[in-house]
Amino acid sequence: MVWSNPQARRLFARCLSGTALCVALAPAAHAAQPVEATLAVQQSIESEAAASQVRIDQLSEQTRNALLAYRQAVTEADRLEQYNAQLERLVASQEAEVDTVRGELEELAVVQREIFPLMTQMVSGLGQFVSLDLPFLSQERVERVDELTQLMNRADVSTAEKYRRILEAYQIEIDYGRTLEAYRGIVEIQGQPVTVDFLRFGRLALLYQTLDRNQTGAWDSGAGTWVALADRYRQPVANALRIARNQSPPDLVMLPVPAPKEFD
Repeated sequence: MVWSNPQARRLFARCLSGTALCVALAPAAHAAQPVEATLAVQQSIESEAAASQVRIDQLSEQTRNALLAYRQAVTEADRLEQYNAQLERLVASQEAEVDTVRGELEELAVVQREIFPLMTQMVSGLGQFVSLDLPFLSQERVERVDELTQLMNRADVSTAEKYRRILEAYQIEIDYGRTLEAYRGIVEIQGQPVTVDFLRFGRLALLYQTLDRNQTGAWDSGAGTWVALADRYRQPVANALRIARNQSPPDLVMLPVPAPKEFD
C-alpha cells in the first residue's frame, strides 16, 4: 500500500509500533503468572513439610515417652511379681508358724494340767523337808514355803513364774547343803532364850556358841533337841565361825558331826 499523504504514513507507523509493544508485553505478563503460582505452591509445600516435621517430632516424643512408660511398667510388673512371690512365701511361713504355735498351745494346756499337781506336790514336799531338816534359818525358810503356797493360789501369776519360783526355792535349799554359814540368833538354854552365834556346816552339823564363848552346843537330830558340847570344842567352833565370816583364811577344824547311819 502506498500512502501519498506523509501524515497518514506517520500515523500508521505509530500504530504498528504500539501493536509491536503490546505483542512484546503480552508474553512477559503470561510468564509472570506461572512463577508466582509456583512460588505459592512451593511455600505451601514447605509450610506443610514444616507442619509435618512438627507432627513427626511430636509423634517421636510421644513414642519415646510411651516406650519409657512401657519399660517402667514392665520393670514395676517384675518387681510386683517378685514381691507377690515373697508375700506368698511369707504367708505360707506364717501359716506354718501359726499351726506350730497352735499345736504348742494345745500341748502347753496339757502340760499345765499335768504340771500343776506336780508343783503342788513340790511345795508340800519342800515344807515337809524344811520341818524335818536341821533347824537353821527356820523362820526364813518356813516363810519361803508359805509364800509359795499362797503363790499357787494366785490367778494373776503365770504357771511358768510359779514353777520358776519353786525351782528357785529348791536351789536355795540345795545350796545350803554345800556352804559354811555363820549367823546370829536365839536358842533356849535351860529354858532361857540366849543370843548365840550359829554355825551351819552344810547339812552335816548345826552348832552354836554363846557370845562370851562359855557355852557351845550342837543340834541332835536323833533327839530333836540341842545338846551341850565338851569344852574342847570351844576353840574349834570359834575358829570355824571366823572362817565362815571371812575373818580368817580357810583352815582345817575339828567339829562334831553325826555318824553315818545304815539304812535297811
